[in-house]
Amino acid sequence: MRPTQLADRMKKKIVAKNQKVFFHAVGTPQDVVASWAGVRPLLAGDPHAKPAAVSREHRVSKGPGGLVTVAGGKLTTYRRMAAEAVDLAVRVMGEEGRYPPSP
Repeated sequence: MRPTQLADRMKKKIVAKNQKVFFHAVGTPQDVVASWAGVRPLLAGDPHAKPAAVSREHRVSKGPGGLVTVAGGKLTTYRRMAAEAVDLAVRVMGEEGRYPPSP
């Protein structure tokens, strides 16, 4: 799907939702002035699976030089992912000194 198609689709959904929640709303797609969309790195899975079937689980890992990486996840679990990333970063700093050496 092209970005313009996605934007048009999102505008229509927002207007439809408003009309269901606020019965007096008479908005149109032209009334939507902004939207947000993001692309998140999902964990590897079946390359032939439909996007909706791909796991939204997350993984926090330590890489070379103490680099802490967060992959996958959902917007609704960002606090848990952040806490796990900070906990791991603190452990890494304790293992390798205050700041890990640069590669």
